[in-house]
Amino acid sequence: MPQRKGGHLVFDDRCEIEEMLKDGKSFREIARKLGVSPTTVSSYDFCKEFDFYTCERRERAPFVCTQCSKRGFCTYEKARYVASKAQSAHDERLSLAHVGISCKPYELRMMVDTVKKLLSQGQSLQAIWATHSEEFLICERTFYNYMDKGVMGLANIDLPKKVRYAPRKKRAHGEPKMNLEGRTYSDWCALPDDLKVLTVQMDTVEGLRRNSQCILTLHFVRLFFQLHILLKSKDQVQVKAALDALETYCEGTFTDIFPVILTDRGSEFLDFSKIETGLNGSRRTSVFYCDPVNPGQKGAAEKNHVELRKILPKGTDFDGLTFSDVSEASSHVNSYVRAGQKAAPMALASLTLPKSLLESLGVRAIPPDDVIMNPRLLEA
Repeated sequence: MPQRKGGHLVFDDRCEIEEMLKDGKSFREIARKLGVSPTTVSSYDFCKEFDFYTCERRERAPFVCTQCSKRGFCTYEKARYVASKAQSAHDERLSLAHVGISCKPYELRMMVDTVKKLLSQGQSLQAIWATHSEEFLICERTFYNYMDKGVMGLANIDLPKKVRYAPRKKRAHGEPKMNLEGRTYSDWCALPDDLKVLTVQMDTVEGLRRNSQCILTLHFVRLFFQLHILLKSKDQVQVKAALDALETYCEGTFTDIFPVILTDRGSEFLDFSKIETGLNGSRRTSVFYCDPVNPGQKGAAEKNHVELRKILPKGTDFDGLTFSDVSEASSHVNSYVRAGQKAAPMALASLTLPKSLLESLGVRAIPPDDVIMNPRLLEA
């Protein structure tokens, strides 16, 4: 009998049917022996090549000539049940059921056109499915399979290149340039959980080695959101000026928005007293530093730089960037739906951060299908 209830007949079952039909058993008797329904037995397969002039007895159960008394001299086409042929026919049907594309041509064309457009804008399949899964008739994994088959001219080469991380060179841990006692990563780890959750990770992104300008990034881990601010130079004065501007944009809520900042030991960040001191001379935040040569301790910020690098890849001349360029890039990066998230970072940030802060930095929401995640965004 089938290996499980409701399962398919196996070859041994078909051999049993063949023998019992030769013995003149009815469908009900065979079904009772196999533990299946009579309709399962009666739906066995015959050869597709048949004579249209058939005996009337073949129109009735059991549809075969095995027990017919006229079988020896009848000139009509004979019908008999052969287990091996029945199994082959079943296997063929089962195989065909899993071949082909389970949607209509126009539906496939609409889906492929949408995917092609968004892939050309630098979006990944994960991001595309995060915003279009309800309107697409197949899942992301199935679409990958279609691409492997070359459906509609798409190929894996059309996908954004996977980021390749080169192993970091190990360097000796040098002494900090300033006394960071009480501000180390272990000190940050000792903070209450509510403060660690609200921590903002700070870093910089650079262009060519000869460039003066760089981008200051402030990453809100809980929101997956990152601010990007163009600095005229990578030094302590510019970092202080940028944070002072942010304090103005926050309109009195800077301490609530940036209660704790975690950064690396780059020279531009080491004057913690200037970073922590607000416009009115009072303390506005607390700064902590990652261990030397250990950027993974602020891994969320580092990971989000990957998205910014899609628009500003390494080798980009940062001295040619303007405030508008960085605002545009920041808007698209933060409107890009990440895999596993139901909403873009911008949607979360707009509910949490001051409107004046976002507007002052020129960061706005971009419709999902208009998001461009490649250098074409800033091309004239």
